[in-house]
Amino acid sequence: MIEIEDLEDLNKEDIINLILEQKSKVIDFYIYKDTVQFSSENIAIAIDYANLAYSGQLLYDIADEFEYDKVSPAENKSVLFKIKCKDIESLAEVLLEISYGYVNDYPDDDDESNFQELSSNYIDEVIGGSITKIACPYFIEVYKEFSVEEDDEEHKSKNE
Repeated sequence: MIEIEDLEDLNKEDIINLILEQKSKVIDFYIYKDTVQFSSENIAIAIDYANLAYSGQLLYDIADEFEYDKVSPAENKSVLFKIKCKDIESLAEVLLEISYGYVNDYPDDDDESNFQELSSNYIDEVIGGSITKIACPYFIEVYKEFSVEEDDEEHKSKNE
């Protein structure tokens, strides 16, 4: 089991060692949710699920086998991704990339887009139809539900 918090301050080599320590063909990888329905703003919930969907897609794209748990917005628990991946180096790269969205900062010399931008672009591509093989459709549906509710609330307040 690896939790996103375990990746804090680690580099790719450290993550490879962490994966090898698991001594299992299937890695249980947990990412925490920052939000809980009725305690968090709808847009924050939408962003949380967009990040989970993007993280899942990154894992799915390199995994030999992939599963994820559907966690309701009302639940205060981490999301489990089960990954089987023979290419440990690619898995370490993806886990490092995901860590930038949660517990690590991009290296100072890195000119790449940040995790939030990449996540937002991913959602735009899914909604626009250019990505059709969606790893975590449940997270996309939750994103849509809560981003629409936020849009509706903004629309109502403007019309009042």
